[in-house]
Amino acid sequence: QGAKGWTNEAWDGTAFKRLNYSYSTEQYRSADGTQKILAEGMVPAKDKPVARVWTSEADGKVRVSGSVKKADIRAASGVDGVTVRIYKNGTELLWEKKLAYNDAVGASFDFEIAIQEGDTFSFVVDAGKNAAYDETYLSASIEPRPVILDTLTLNGKQYTFAQAVKSSGQFLDLNNDGRLDSSDSSRFSSALSKTASVDANGDGSADMEDIAAISRMEQGIK
Repeated sequence: QGAKGWTNEAWDGTAFKRLNYSYSTEQYRSADGTQKILAEGMVPAKDKPVARVWTSEADGKVRVSGSVKKADIRAASGVDGVTVRIYKNGTELLWEKKLAYNDAVGASFDFEIAIQEGDTFSFVVDAGKNAAYDETYLSASIEPRPVILDTLTLNGKQYTFAQAVKSSGQFLDLNNDGRLDSSDSSRFSSALSKTASVDANGDGSADMEDIAAISRMEQGIK
């Protein structure tokens, strides 16, 4: 539990709570064994969904992508599939898909969204009226994305200014490679030294406004 921000949880009738790990079955499961989370599969109980929950440790922007499909597609009287939902902070519905009991193809999701430290994404699998054979596969990835602040063209080269995903402070990933390092400082210095003779802000003249267009980005450069 808690690896890379992920936890496994189940609805107990009043709230989502963390599941305990069973070493004998190698599963996260409820006390009565009806709700389970395996390496890939998720098994809800009737009126008691299960969830994989990711908690952010930083402010910024992330890409959320992955897929869901039924793992157990056995037929039986009354089986009615599951509903998969993605929530932000437990209440904001971001994505929803109803899967038939035999839907082994499933569906995919892919979106970008702004986050703050402590925000959560809950990937919830909920049974229908019949919870038989409801094991469902979930594959989910959450990747930090740069927040683009501005683009400037200097001597025919385009520079992209982006805010790195950080838990505190404001840093600029100038070359948009997802890292904050010396190459960003070097790129900034090079751009700044050329600004005096280059129309950086595209207003048709090279002046102090061009220097301002670069120097306003300087805060946070390390």
